[in-house]
Amino acid sequence: MSIVTFQVIEPTLLSSQGSFGPTILQSQTPAAACLAMLASLVVGTIIAAGVSRCFQCSTGLLVLGIGMGWLALHLQTVTEVALHGSFHLLVLEGLVWSVVILVIAIVIARSAGPMIQPMLDPGEPAPDWAASPEAIKMGAAGLAALPVVWLVAQSPFKGQVLAATIIGSIAAGLVGRLIAPTVQPYLLFATVCLFGALGQWVAGIMIPADQLETTITSGGLPRIALPLPIDYAAGTLIGLPLGLQWGSSFIQKDDPTGPESSAAAS
Repeated sequence: MSIVTFQVIEPTLLSSQGSFGPTILQSQTPAAACLAMLASLVVGTIIAAGVSRCFQCSTGLLVLGIGMGWLALHLQTVTEVALHGSFHLLVLEGLVWSVVILVIAIVIARSAGPMIQPMLDPGEPAPDWAASPEAIKMGAAGLAALPVVWLVAQSPFKGQVLAATIIGSIAAGLVGRLIAPTVQPYLLFATVCLFGALGQWVAGIMIPADQLETTITSGGLPRIALPLPIDYAAGTLIGLPLGLQWGSSFIQKDDPTGPESSAAAS
């Protein structure tokens, strides 16, 4: 159902070259593409929230991420942007996606319950998810995705860059859960996309305009610029919940106040 939700908007994402994508803002009709994507995201979020109520929050995020990832696989690569588009619009779209993914994560979590179980001492208040030292740590963990993306994304092929963002998001979720175990990870959903957009901005600055075609022909595009904003968005929804759960398993094993430790002490 999630895949169908995004499948129906493909015709609105035709580029000036007649192919799908590569981005929403660089399609033939950006306004129509934005409205169609917004409608799909609303429907997809409602579906994901329903799934989360039946199972858990991470399942709903995964369902929505799979639908978005399916759409991402059918779009053109960053090469199309470099030759016929603009890296500045690419960065702008990445910033918009960071806000959209943050809102989606909050909506789904609020409808299905907390995304994680904070590791708090008895009576300790939960830190604010957006404006606390723990939240800053959680958000900074989004940087962990970039070196992983750089290692995995060896070419602009869609399957590879989507896999890179998923694995990078898993790493970010793991790091975030380990360094900030007491705060809800909503901010991390925004910062993975945000840092991805900043990486593309830096990559755009690094390549002189008169050398762009030569750089593409020689395969010299910076790896950090290979995933598109929608790749980061889909990878975040799929990978972060997996990384957060992985991190939780380490914390539970090491938690001295857990039931196993209490039983051993008695």
